[in-house]
Amino acid sequence: MGWWSDEGDGHKGGLIAVLDDGCGGHRDAIAADAPHAASSSWWRFDGSEGRPRAIGVRVVCDCSGPTGHTVQTWRGTTVHPVDFTDRDHTEGTDGESPHGPYAEWEREHLAPSAATSVPGNVTALIDAVHQLLTELAVQRPLAALTAAARLEGVAGTASTRAARAALDTGRSWTNIGTALGITRQAAHQRLSPRIRLAKEADQVPPAPLLLPAVSPRLQEQVDALKPFVGTVLRSDGLTPGGTGKTRFEMPPHRPSGLDGAADKDAE
Repeated sequence: MGWWSDEGDGHKGGLIAVLDDGCGGHRDAIAADAPHAASSSWWRFDGSEGRPRAIGVRVVCDCSGPTGHTVQTWRGTTVHPVDFTDRDHTEGTDGESPHGPYAEWEREHLAPSAATSVPGNVTALIDAVHQLLTELAVQRPLAALTAAARLEGVAGTASTRAARAALDTGRSWTNIGTALGITRQAAHQRLSPRIRLAKEADQVPPAPLLLPAVSPRLQEQVDALKPFVGTVLRSDGLTPGGTGKTRFEMPPHRPSGLDGAADKDAE
């Protein structure tokens, strides 16, 4: 019997028998402990036919890669009680064991694995870039070095942003280290200074954009040119009540010929 992940991501869980090691402790059963049994499944270690009797069971998971071959085996830390008369209850698949083996497998292994699982399109892209750089390193090694340097910069920025987001959502440095494949201490040493600098950069306000005010002397010169130019330059200046902005205004338009008529009327 075994459990397959619903996501189809290559996780096959199950139980192994835990035996008394004869020294006051326990150990996981191996196939040699039941040489004449059809399998080394946990329920075979029931004390019959000369086989040792299990004192408990432990969760294991064979995790396979894209090719389907097992790349690692995960083992739970809890020794669960065994009931040879009820396999479903022992495995925790009866729906009545929220802290049983099956629940531990989902909580302690599948959930963290899903959190660090890289989407297929990203994995394909990384593989493609790796192949291209491998070929470029032979054909144009200096160009490959330039591209690799850019990738290192991109990866560093992405790592900093991802670690900061992980911490903001309640993840620990242990989680971050696991995702990077390094220890908690190494992850903290690598990324903590970068995150601190990023936060400090976020707190620096942008420099204000100030437009210089037109001096009073310049304004007088502009005003003196009003009768001769088509636009009038005005400035609020950096004075109380002013906006510090410069604007252009069109003077009132007076139709040609009316000025003379108005002057005659005034006479």
